[in-house]
Amino acid sequence: EAAGGSAGRARFIEGFVDASLIFSIGPMAILGALSDGLGRGIDQLALKSTLDGFSSLAFASTLGWGVAASALSVGAWQGLWTVVAVAAGAVLSAAQIASITATGGILLLGVGLRLLRIREIPVADLLPALVVAPLAVGTIGMLVERFALRRAHRHGHAEPHRGSHARDDDSGAGDASGELRGIR
Repeated sequence: EAAGGSAGRARFIEGFVDASLIFSIGPMAILGALSDGLGRGIDQLALKSTLDGFSSLAFASTLGWGVAASALSVGAWQGLWTVVAVAAGAVLSAAQIASITATGGILLLGVGLRLLRIREIPVADLLPALVVAPLAVGTIGMLVERFALRRAHRHGHAEPHRGSHARDDDSGAGDASGELRGIR
């Protein structure tokens, strides 16, 4: 009887570990949680949950109750990513959040191509793009802002003009003598 108990325990552990890895490592686990944490909705998590539910039925038939117990580790993992996204959303600009959303959308296209067996794209290898995209947008935004401030200073302005009375000194537009520059 002890041999049967240890075999059942091994089967439970195998089901728990395998299902936890399968359902946590996929890109939709991270993308869905990020989308939820950034306030974009739970659509991706709902889709992932549905797919995982059907998959877990097949796994449970061979791996037992450990598959059901893996819901705890998967929930903790996705919850962690949701909390990270909530915290990041508080410090990221709208453009940086949009870059994460756009990058996630492209990664989901890769997931779709894999599921349809059209092209085997290594989507998990591309997950670092979710960090690179907002960093790139932030860096470009900083450079643009710095360039705009230098340009404004060079033309005698303390700040770049915003509004309907902004001058367009760089266009060179105007009459032959240059007197009408800035009139729109």
